[in-house]
Amino acid sequence: MKAILIIWPRAQEILPDAELYIKKSFTIKSKHKLNITSQNVGELLSSLYDVKKVYLDSKQNAIGLGIATVFIIEDSNPSMNIEETMSGLQYLNSNFFDLKQHLRNLKGSFSQIHVTNNELEYNKHNLIIDSLLANNYSKKIDFSSLHNLFEYINDKVAYVILRKSDLIESEDSTILNGKEDIDVLVSDKEKFISLVSGCKVYRNSYDNRYSVKISGEDVLFDINTVNDYDLDPLWQINLLKRREKGELCYTPNLEDHFYAYLYHLLIHKQSNSKSDLNYLLELFEKLKVKKNLYTTDFNLNELLRNYMMINGYSSFRARNLKVYYNLTIAKKIGIHRPLIYRNLPTSASHLKKMVKSYYCYFRFIIRDVKSYVLSFKIL
Repeated sequence: MKAILIIWPRAQEILPDAELYIKKSFTIKSKHKLNITSQNVGELLSSLYDVKKVYLDSKQNAIGLGIATVFIIEDSNPSMNIEETMSGLQYLNSNFFDLKQHLRNLKGSFSQIHVTNNELEYNKHNLIIDSLLANNYSKKIDFSSLHNLFEYINDKVAYVILRKSDLIESEDSTILNGKEDIDVLVSDKEKFISLVSGCKVYRNSYDNRYSVKISGEDVLFDINTVNDYDLDPLWQINLLKRREKGELCYTPNLEDHFYAYLYHLLIHKQSNSKSDLNYLLELFEKLKVKKNLYTTDFNLNELLRNYMMINGYSSFRARNLKVYYNLTIAKKIGIHRPLIYRNLPTSASHLKKMVKSYYCYFRFIIRDVKSYVLSFKIL
């Protein structure tokens, strides 16, 4: 589980001790400097804390203006509990909650340290911080070409281009003018975004599209990572393990490329163009030669089903709810597996209703448990 930790400008003197303490129990995924100015501080605080305008001045004075330090940290062993916070009862990771209390004690002020408590809060605040970091509040690299970009990142982060890497190697105009996006699977999303200075296209926590400046043009990247369920997580891990270095960038090996592309056409696309099917057929012919296959069978459903069954892969609805999912075909060929997050909120109002209902539910349970325990003490 990940969290955002912010040490505000007025607390920068505790940064060395805080970083040492964080490293004892957590992994630091990335670290950024964020310039807090009179122009951005009001919107930032009202977004993070839902602070009413009347209290903004006192909050601004408490955190100060200048450079804040932002950490993305990961807890490999989260401890989820219901805790009393300043905003009421919350279902949160106690490890992050305890970290926040420790750092606030170091500074002697609760206002100058910010840590997200759970995944919902992390997703919401990550959008806000991403947006600020992308708007030139941190140093951005200006890439002169796609070749320049991939030469820069090839030895810095594990990634694989999922589809049509030939368009990248030829610097095709459909990519450079934003008509086609680059579908990439990465081992570390925060690190990849930081390396390419990606800017989120939509303020939606499950939308993976980022724009990257190349020669002054916005090139779109669809950045996927393990456990976003675009593919089975085991398959995603294997794609990264078995990737091969092309002339410019890393691509799947031939077998992975064919079946991942077949999955994309059958499960994630409502309709397929002739060029899509021709490209798939080209991959199939290459695979037959490499594997010494003499079959003429090109039943797409059967090919995908057999491959996924042999490898123990399943099909899930992606976390990004905007990704089309052909449930009919997935069920028909027997690869679909449901996930509980299919019931995640689809809008802000839906989310508020869910949070309110869960809060009321847990509040009354705790009240009843306390009453039950106290009744024994009275007896």
